[in-house]
Amino acid sequence: RLIANARSTRAVFGPDDKIFFAQDGTLYRVKPDGTAREKAIDDRVFYVYAISPDGNWAAAWAGTAVNLYSLHGGQAIELCPACGTVGADHRGITPPVITWSRDGKFLYFHFAWTTRESYVVTLQNGHVLPPLPKDGIAEQV
Repeated sequence: RLIANARSTRAVFGPDDKIFFAQDGTLYRVKPDGTAREKAIDDRVFYVYAISPDGNWAAAWAGTAVNLYSLHGGQAIELCPACGTVGADHRGITPPVITWSRDGKFLYFHFAWTTRESYVVTLQNGHVLPPLPKDGIAEQV
């Protein structure tokens, strides 16, 4: 079904079946029928990669950095300062830079611009991220 007035290159489902998409620098969420559209966060983002399995976090691209945004307010966590990509020359084939397993036990990273490698990180129970370096994840893991 077409979501009225939603122009985005990617949309993802949250665990509550709401649909998240970035349009014109804003992350929105809507009900599956396209109603109840609302701004999900205040920060400007241009591409959404994933919503955490608990529905509390959005992984999104904000220009060059990939950040994790709380869907309940607060400051973004920079995951990697220069790893954002929407597929580049392999659009539609390249996996998302970051996503979670449905059960929340694993976090997947894909580095398309550098090593073109994917990593699976086991998460501690109740955590959406592993411990991160202060400056986020560098080009090489």
